[in-house]
Amino acid sequence: TRLAESYNELARRHTAYQADLSRYDEKQQKVIQKAIDSGILNNTNRTHEFVDMIAKISADKGVSFDFLNNEKLKGTRFAKDDAFVNGYYDSSTKTIGVNIDSAKAMNTTVGHEITHVLEGTEFYDSMKQTIFDYAKAKGEYQSRYDSIAEMYKDVKDADIEGELTADLVGDYLFSDSDFINTLSTQNRNVFQKIYDEIKYLCKVVTA
Repeated sequence: TRLAESYNELARRHTAYQADLSRYDEKQQKVIQKAIDSGILNNTNRTHEFVDMIAKISADKGVSFDFLNNEKLKGTRFAKDDAFVNGYYDSSTKTIGVNIDSAKAMNTTVGHEITHVLEGTEFYDSMKQTIFDYAKAKGEYQSRYDSIAEMYKDVKDADIEGELTADLVGDYLFSDSDFINTLSTQNRNVFQKIYDEIKYLCKVVTA
């Protein structure tokens, strides 16, 4: 049965994303329709799980999402020398763009969501400082900052530090256990806030 399903899933990679809108509430339908209209998503179970997650977060948080790939990003400010962003946040439209060709699409989604949940709270500046200090200690801060600054160089009032914060949060939360340990010991309040938000997102997605 598992072998048969693996072949079915392989075949679905070559089929365009399809979904029954009647299975979703009105707020979730907007994201599902965007996924259908994008024309760049396949019909695998993995894709359906990802889009369903995005739809539930969007409906709960009131944040819009766009689905893009490397091809759609070509010629935009989010592509530089064949390097493409994992995702981005457009503050003018309150939209998170997710690059489905990126292996870090999920990281970016969660990283941006956590960052923007904490913005305007007492925890944000503390989290930003902690993650910047950690990136500097790893020797990654300046190169990451310069890369984002280059992409946003023609954007008026671009929040470079905000994008960098979201990017680093997404990366380090998923891939760097030392960062988790550092955050939990040096800044327990921020760690707890992030942990609570991840638990909440899990609850939203899994009901």
